[in-house]
Amino acid sequence: MTQDTLTRTCDTSDMFIPHGMFRQAFAGADDVIGTAPAADRAPLISSFYSNVLAFLHAHHGAEDAMLWPLLRARAPEREALLDRMESQHAAVDEVIQAASRSLDAYSANPTAERATALAAATRRLAVELDAHLVEEEREILPLAAVTVSQDEWSALPGWAMGHFTGDKTWLVLGLIFEQMTDAQLATTLQHIPAPVREMWDTTGRRDFATMITAVRGATPAA
Repeated sequence: MTQDTLTRTCDTSDMFIPHGMFRQAFAGADDVIGTAPAADRAPLISSFYSNVLAFLHAHHGAEDAMLWPLLRARAPEREALLDRMESQHAAVDEVIQAASRSLDAYSANPTAERATALAAATRRLAVELDAHLVEEEREILPLAAVTVSQDEWSALPGWAMGHFTGDKTWLVLGLIFEQMTDAQLATTLQHIPAPVREMWDTTGRRDFATMITAVRGATPAA
């Protein structure tokens, strides 16, 4: 019996939302960081990427803590795949740490050389991460869809946000919300905890718009 013939137990398509967020954030590193010394932008760039890296670490931590054990217990025949996923997480984590060190060095002294090094480290992370995400989307999402319950799957984002060590939750929320359709966003805003919704409505939305405009160098809409 193949996965295609098994009963679907949850909708895993929402995983494309954080994946899209990471791809967009890291693919745009060259434009965001630039190659010239920019002491005035260094704190902004450092804050942006430190929060994105922290959320990537938490996102993978949720899968390590919650998803892989469930899949191992319920789909033991996919052991080789799950071994590979965990190995890829370890490899990506090493690249995350390298990018974090490069980011720290740039933040302390944002020279052209360190900007170039940071952009290179972020490009390397984008490549390593995308290779993992592609296989996860192709192999893990269909497997989880017939193996994990909807409640179990839906607990992953909460675990990640609960273990997020960055200082700008509203930045991560805004980056995630950008990846959603209008319908997905409306549903999400209806179901997130009331304090989070209040934070987003009162200050988060505005703070996100201000910061992301500065990060991307865009002109705010009239």
